[in-house]
Amino acid sequence: MKLQDDFSNIQEFETEIENKGFLDLWGQFQKEGENGFDYLDLKRWQEIFKPYRLTFDYGLDTESFDFEIN
Repeated sequence: MKLQDDFSNIQEFETEIENKGFLDLWGQFQKEGENGFDYLDLKRWQEIFKPYRLTFDYGLDTESFDFEIN
């Protein structure tokens, strides 16, 4: 399942995350993101999410996008 760029399916996406058992990690990611991320933070989060099959990309502006549960 892919999270839409406009977050229009955020509830459905979070339900899928909850079913996989890592909604708390997702909440922590969102909370940390309120202050902004740097590249190392985002790389660390990619590694944290990898076992759960949640992937995302990020650009030069360190904004994450293309969240997907494989």
